[in-house]
Amino acid sequence: MTRRTFRLPFDPTAALTHTDLIRMIVQLLRLKDWFVVQTPRGGIQGVPGFPDVIAFKGGKVCLVEAKVGADKLDYYQVRMKASLERAGFVVTEARSLDDVIAAGV
Repeated sequence: MTRRTFRLPFDPTAALTHTDLIRMIVQLLRLKDWFVVQTPRGGIQGVPGFPDVIAFKGGKVCLVEAKVGADKLDYYQVRMKASLERAGFVVTEARSLDDVIAAGV
């Protein structure tokens, strides 16, 4: 097994951006051996509201919507989250790595 090193992908003294948080989430999940896909802005195949990060490991799926500062889920994200939860998935709204860890990653 190769040893991986965690590096901060941003300046820790600056305000955390959405991009920084997504990079940190992706790196955390990869360190924990998840197969990670970052969705493009605008959603998958033009479907708005799809979570920012999808990860797979051992038959589990982890869906994460990253939010920073006062950001809230928009109309499409609320609808997508409800649809995914009705289908049996858990969608985590993450404002920090602690939120991802608390979701059971």
